[in-house]
Amino acid sequence: MNKAPLIFKSISIINFGGYFGESNAKFPLGDRNIMVVQGRNTGGKTSFLNALKWCLYGEVGNRAENQIPLTQLFNSNALLDGEDAMKVEVEAIIKEEPFTISRVAKRKYPNSKPTSNNDFAVQFIVKKDGQVLSEDASNRIINRIAPKIISQFFLFDGELLKEYEDLIEKRNRRSTYQLTEAIEDVLGLPALKTATRFLEKAENFADRNVSQKAQSKTQTKNLSVKLDTLTTQRDEAANALQKNELKLEELERKKSSLEKEVHKEREMDVLRGKINANKEQREKLARQIDETKEKLNTLTSLAWKDGLYLALENKHKTLEKEQDALSDQHESFIVQEHEFSALQEIISSRHCNACDQDVSGANFEKILSKFELMTQSREKRKAQHEALQEKTYQARKVRELLNQVKPVSDQYGTQYGLMLQQTNELSRLSYDHDRMKAESQNEDLEAVRKRRLDLEQTVEEIGVLKSHINSLSSSISEHDRNIEQLIREIQSKEDSEEVEVATNIKKKIETLKKIFEVGRGQLREEMRKHVQDYASRAYKAMIHEGDHENVLISPENFELSIVNSRGRHVTEPSSGATQVLALALIVALGKAGREIGPIVMDSPFGRLDESHRERVLRYLTRQASQLVLLYHSGELQPSTLNTVQTRIGCKYTILKEAEGRSKLKEGEL
Repeated sequence: MNKAPLIFKSISIINFGGYFGESNAKFPLGDRNIMVVQGRNTGGKTSFLNALKWCLYGEVGNRAENQIPLTQLFNSNALLDGEDAMKVEVEAIIKEEPFTISRVAKRKYPNSKPTSNNDFAVQFIVKKDGQVLSEDASNRIINRIAPKIISQFFLFDGELLKEYEDLIEKRNRRSTYQLTEAIEDVLGLPALKTATRFLEKAENFADRNVSQKAQSKTQTKNLSVKLDTLTTQRDEAANALQKNELKLEELERKKSSLEKEVHKEREMDVLRGKINANKEQREKLARQIDETKEKLNTLTSLAWKDGLYLALENKHKTLEKEQDALSDQHESFIVQEHEFSALQEIISSRHCNACDQDVSGANFEKILSKFELMTQSREKRKAQHEALQEKTYQARKVRELLNQVKPVSDQYGTQYGLMLQQTNELSRLSYDHDRMKAESQNEDLEAVRKRRLDLEQTVEEIGVLKSHINSLSSSISEHDRNIEQLIREIQSKEDSEEVEVATNIKKKIETLKKIFEVGRGQLREEMRKHVQDYASRAYKAMIHEGDHENVLISPENFELSIVNSRGRHVTEPSSGATQVLALALIVALGKAGREIGPIVMDSPFGRLDESHRERVLRYLTRQASQLVLLYHSGELQPSTLNTVQTRIGCKYTILKEAEGRSKLKEGEL
C-alpha cells in the first residue's frame, strides 16, 4: 500500500471551518489503512474534508459549485478573538519521498474585520526533504499526483453521491451533459479539444499562405484576392464560432448549476415540510410529556396510600392468622356446647333420650360431676367464641378499607416508563430536527424567483446560441468548399514551386487535423471502455443483487445502464442499486484519472441501505491506499465496522464543545 504515489501522514488544522485553535490527526499507514472519524452533523466532518481540499488546491466549492470565500472558511470564533491566521498543513509521502504541504491565510489588517478574499494574504508552501519548492514546482507536483479536476472523485461527500444518483435516475439532457462533461474532464479531452482548435488556426494560416504566394503572379492575382477575402471571412466566422462555443460551454455549466440549485430548492421545500411535521410531532409529544408529568405529580401526592395499604395488608394478615387459630377452638366449642346441652337435658329429666333409659344412682352422679366441670369452662368457651366473632368483624372491615385504598406504585411505574419512552422519542425527533435544519437553507423567496427566471433566460439564450453556432458552422463549411475550389483553380493556372509548397503544407495540416480528430475519438472511446470496465467491476463487487451482471456506458451520450445476466437492461433498478451504481461511477472516474491513492469520504453511507454498507466498505478498503470515513453514529453501526476491524488503523472523534468550537480527539482501537 505504501508504494502509492500519494500517502497522507498527518494533518494539522488551525482555525479552519468548525475547528477553533489547532487540531491534529495522523493517517493510517500500512495494511491497517482505514481511518474512521465520527462526529455529529454540523460538528466538523465537512470542515475536515474541506481542509484537505483547501490545503491542496487553495479553494473549496459549495453545493452550487461556487467558491466559498475565505471569510467563511476562517473559523468565526477565531476571527472574533482576533486570531490573525488560518492554516492547514499536511505531511505526505509523494513517490516515496517526504513532503510537507501547507497553506496559510493571514489577515492583512488585524484590527478590522475582513470582508473579502482581498483582506487576506495567502501562502502556499511545499517542502521536499525540508527544502522549499517554487510555487510552480509545487503546483506541478500536486497536479501530477492528485489533479484538481478529479479531486471530487477521491475527496467527496454524500452530496456528490446523491447528485450522481439523481443524474442516473433522471436520464434527461441535463444529466447526460453533466455525466459526459465529468467523464471527459477526467479523461483530459478538453485539452485535446483545445489542440484541435490550434490546428484549425494553423489551417487558416496555410490558406492565407497560399493566397499570398498566388498574389505574386498576374494570372492568379484576382483568384488570390478572392481567396484572401474568403479566408478572412472564414477566420472571422471561425473566431466567432470559437467564442460562441466557449460561451455555450459557459452557459451549459451555468444552466447545470442553476438546475441543481432549483432542484435543491425543491428538495428544500420537501425538507421544510418534514421540519414542520417534525415540529408538530415534537409539540404534540411535549404536551403528552406535560400530561404524563402531571399524572406523576398527582400520583406522588397519593403515595401515602401505598404506606396505608401496606399497613392494612399486614393488619389483615395478622387478623387472618388469629382467625385461623380461634376457628380451630370454635369447632371444639360447638362440640362441647352440644354435649353440654345433652347433659343438661339428662339432668333435668333423669332420662337419656339417646339410649331411652332412665339415669340414676352412680351414673347420674357421674353425669352431674361432668356437667359441673363443663359449666365451669363454658365461660371461657363463650369468650373465645366472642373473640372469633370480633376478629372476623375486624378482618372484614380491614378488607373493606383495602378495597377502598388502592396503591399507586404500579400506576406510577407505568406512567414513569411512559414518560421515559416519550422523552426518548422527543430526543430522537429533536436530533432529526437538528439534522434536517442543518441540511436546509433559508432561501429568500425573491432570490429563488430570480434564480428560476435566470434559468429560463439561460435556456432561451442557449437555444439562440446553438442556432447561431449551427449557422456559423454552415457558413464555415461553405467557405471551406469555396476555398478548396479556389485553391484548385490557382493550382491549375499557376504551377510555381512556392504555390505548390504552400498548398502541400495546407494538405498536411488538413491530414494532421483529420488524424487528430480520429485519434481524439479513439481515445474517448478507449477511455469510455476503461471507465465502463472499472464501474462494472466496482458495481458487481458492491451490489448484493446477483442477477446484475455489468454496467454499460453509452458511446453516444455516456448514459449509464445496468445489464442483467440474461443480457437485458434493468429498466427500473432498486434505490439501493442506483445508489451503488452512483458510487461505482465515482470510484471508476477516480481510478481512470489517477493511480491508486487516498479516498476521503464525508457522510458516504447515509444514501446507502444497510444491506449494501458492509459490501461497499470491504470493497473501498481494497481500492485505496488509505480510506478515511467521516460519518455520524446513525450511518455506521459497530457491527458494520467490525467487518473491517482488522483494517482500521486509527479512530478519531470530533468533539463539538460549542458552535464553531470543534476538536479532534484520538480514540482507542
